[in-house]
Amino acid sequence: MGYRIFVKRPDYLTEWDFFVWRHRHPGNLVMHFFSLTLFLVAVPMFFISWNFWWVAAAVVSAPIGTAGHYFFRDGGVRVRDFTAPRTVYSLIIIYGMIALGKYGAEIARVKKIVDAHEPQEKGSDS
Repeated sequence: MGYRIFVKRPDYLTEWDFFVWRHRHPGNLVMHFFSLTLFLVAVPMFFISWNFWWVAAAVVSAPIGTAGHYFFRDGGVRVRDFTAPRTVYSLIIIYGMIALGKYGAEIARVKKIVDAHEPQEKGSDS
């Protein structure tokens, strides 16, 4: 079974820790990278070209990122994350950490916090 999939942030996790916990599976991160890149390209391209297909691309980017949570069972999704600028900012920080080779250590740090509060289920490899 693995770790619980939190939809509501537990009191023992900061907002950042909770975000990291919900973005730790490589497949989910790939889908979020594609989603974030699409969004960050689509918005300025709309204003440059006034082509409404770019608006459609920006709108489609959110469900792509959301799908990563469901396909890879990597944490829950909160409605407020769709509209929060903090979400875009946090994903940019995560991809910076990945580029610097530091995100694995960040996941391990958060995992220790979760392990201290949510014991891993027997037989799980998560």
